[in-house]
Amino acid sequence: MMIFKHAFLNLIRSKSRNSLILLIMMVIALTATIALTIQTSTESLINSTLDNIQIEATIQVDREKIFASMTDLTQQQRNELLRSIPSPSLEDYELYATHPAVNAFLVTQSTALNGLDVTPVDISDSTTTIKTNGEFKLLGYDSAASMTDFTSGTATVIDGMMFDLSLASHEVIIHQSLALLNDLQVNDTLTFTNPRNPDESISLTISGIYTTSTTATDSTSPLNDASNRLLVSTATLNAVIANSVLLNPEELSSNGILMSKALTKTTTATYAFNSMADYERFTQEVENLGLDTTIYSVTSSNLSAFEASVQPLNQISQTSLSFLALTLGVGLGLLVLFQLFITKQRQYDIGVYAAIGLKKIKIGALLVMESLMLTSVAIVIGVSLGLFLTPTVTDSLLGDAIAQAQIEQSAIDQNFSRPGQGNNAPVVTNVDYVSSLDVSIDLQTLLTLMGLGLVMSGLSSSVGVFSVARFEPLQILSERG
Repeated sequence: MMIFKHAFLNLIRSKSRNSLILLIMMVIALTATIALTIQTSTESLINSTLDNIQIEATIQVDREKIFASMTDLTQQQRNELLRSIPSPSLEDYELYATHPAVNAFLVTQSTALNGLDVTPVDISDSTTTIKTNGEFKLLGYDSAASMTDFTSGTATVIDGMMFDLSLASHEVIIHQSLALLNDLQVNDTLTFTNPRNPDESISLTISGIYTTSTTATDSTSPLNDASNRLLVSTATLNAVIANSVLLNPEELSSNGILMSKALTKTTTATYAFNSMADYERFTQEVENLGLDTTIYSVTSSNLSAFEASVQPLNQISQTSLSFLALTLGVGLGLLVLFQLFITKQRQYDIGVYAAIGLKKIKIGALLVMESLMLTSVAIVIGVSLGLFLTPTVTDSLLGDAIAQAQIEQSAIDQNFSRPGQGNNAPVVTNVDYVSSLDVSIDLQTLLTLMGLGLVMSGLSSSVGVFSVARFEPLQILSERG
C-alpha cells in the first residue's frame, strides 16, 4: 500500500514529465486498439463467411504446368498439343465425386458453335478469336435436377415450353436477350456452324424462351455471355457431336498428331464443399483417386471471387499491423530514453530512499508501480479513443484500398488489352469488393492490449530498476553533490 501511495504522489509531483510519457503510451494504446480491432474484425468476417459459403470447384486443364514443359515447341504446336489433351471422362468425374469431402456433385456438358443466321449478344470489342473459339455455348442436360437455375427460380421459361430431356429432338430454349436481338419466336429454326469447319451446319428449333433474374452479360467474349447459352437435352448434344465426328475424320497435323475438326464435348463437373477444410482436403487427396495433377488442377471460381473481394480488407489489416509494429518500436525506444533521462534526474530521490533504509527491491517496485499506473491510464484513454476512431479510420483506409485495387485491376486489364479497357476507359472491375467492416473489440483484443501494456511498462521500467541496482546510496548522493 505504501508503494502504491508513494508512486501516486510521485506521479502527481512530476506532472509535466509524466504527461509526456503518458502521451507516448496513449499513442501506442490508440494505434494498437485500431490495428488489432481491424485485424480481428477482418479475421472474424472472413472466417464467418467461409463457414457459411458453399465452395464450388471444378477440375480443369492446368495450362501453366503444361506450358512449362513446352518451351521447345512453337505456339502452333502448343495449341495442337493442348487440343489433343482429353478432359476427364464422365466416369472419372463420378469417381472423384466419391471422395468423402464432396457434399454435392453436378455435371454439365457443352460444345461451342458459331451462328449462321443468328447474331450473338456481344458487349465486348473482341473480334479476332470469336469465330475460332465459338460464339454460342450449347449446353446439354439430362435431368431437371441438373438445371439448377430453373430449380432455384433464377431462370424461368416465359414463352413456349421446356424440351423433352430424354429425346434427341434438336429442340432448344434460348435467352430472352438473344430472342429480342434477333427477333426470334418459338418454333423458329436456327442454323449454326462448327467453329473449326464453317461448312458443317447444325439446325435447332426453338421450343421455348427463358429469362433470368440476374444480369446475363459478360464483357470478355460472346461465348462466356450467359445470354448466348443454348439449352438442349444431353441426347441432342450427343447427336450433334456424333454427327460432327462423322463429317470430320481425323487428319495428321504438322506436329504429327492425329487431329479432327469435329465438335468436341466439354464435360464440366462441379463439386460442392461445406467448408474450406473439405475443399483443401479434396484438392490434396483427389490424386489418390486417379487425377493426374501434372495436367489437371482443382479450382474454385466463387472462392477466388471471395478472396478477391476481401483483398482490400487484408491490405488495411496488414497496413495497420505494420504501422503498429513501427509505433511499438519507436515508442519503446522513446520510453527507454525517457526512462534513462528520468532515472538520472531522480538519482538523488533514489539515494534518499536507499539511505533511509528502503531496500533496492522496493525502490524498483516503486518505479515499476509508477510505470504500471501510467500504462493503465494510457490504456483506458487509448482504448476509448480507439473505439471511437476505429470506424472512421477503417472506412477511410478501406476506401483508399478499394480505389487502389480498382486502379491495379484496370492496369492489368489494359496490359492484357481486355475489352472496354482502353487508355481512356474508366476504372472497371468485376470484383465486388467488401466495402464495409463491422468493427468491434473483443475480450481477446483487450487481453492483447493489456499484455502489450505490461510488456512496454516492464521494459521501460526495467531501465530504472537496473540503474538502481548498480549504485550504492552514498555513491548516488555524492554524484548528486
